[in-house]
Amino acid sequence: MRFQRLALSLTALCCLAVFSACGKSAVEEAALEDQADVPSQAVTAEESSEDAEQEKASEEADRKLQDGTVEITISGELLGENAVEELSEEQKDMGYQSAAVNADGSVTYVIDSEKYEIVLIELRKESVKALEAMTNGEVYRTIRGVLYDDNLETITLVVSNQAEFEQSATDSFSVWQAGLTGCLYQEMRGEQDYTVTVNLQDSASGDIFSSAAFPEAFNQ
Repeated sequence: MRFQRLALSLTALCCLAVFSACGKSAVEEAALEDQADVPSQAVTAEESSEDAEQEKASEEADRKLQDGTVEITISGELLGENAVEELSEEQKDMGYQSAAVNADGSVTYVIDSEKYEIVLIELRKESVKALEAMTNGEVYRTIRGVLYDDNLETITLVVSNQAEFEQSATDSFSVWQAGLTGCLYQEMRGEQDYTVTVNLQDSASGDIFSSAAFPEAFNQ
C-alpha cells in the first residue's frame, strides 16, 4: 500500500503539472487555433424523441451557466495536497473564480464559462503530450507507444514485451500516470460516473496482458 501511495503521489505531480500547464498564453492560443473545432450543439427534428433528455441536460446547463460560470469538482484522490482553496495567479488568468474544499476532500472550482471550453481543449492537448512523452525513455524504458481515444477514456501503453515490463519496478508506475491523466480529464469535463481503462500491450505479440480500471484501481 505504501508503494501504491508513493506511485500516486509521484504521478499526481505529473498530472497536476499538466493541469497547470494551461496558462494564459496557451488559452489564448487555443482560442485562435481551435475555435473552428468546437462541435456544434444544434438540435435537429430527427432528435425529437430525445426531447425529455435534452430538456434535462439544458436545465443542468442553465444552472451551471446562469451566472456565466461553470462548476467543476475534482476529487481529492487526484489533487492530494493540492486540494486548497487559494487560487494561483495563473489559475485566475485562466478564468478560475473560486475554489472550495468539500468535506470529502474534493475541490469545487468555479470557472468563467467563456474560458472553460478553451481550458478543456488545452488540457486535452497537454494531457496527450504528457502521455506521448512517456515513450521518450527518460522515465520508462519499456514504453514504446501510447494509444488513446478521443476522450482519453481508454489508454493503451504499448511495451517492448511483457517480461521486460514486469521486471521494471519504475515502469509499473506508468499505469498510474496514464490513469491519473485520464481521470483528471474526465473530471474536468464534468463527468461524475466514469471509468478510465489503461491497457498494457505487448508490442511483439500484440496481446493485451493487463488492464486496470480507474479510479477503482486507486484503492487496490
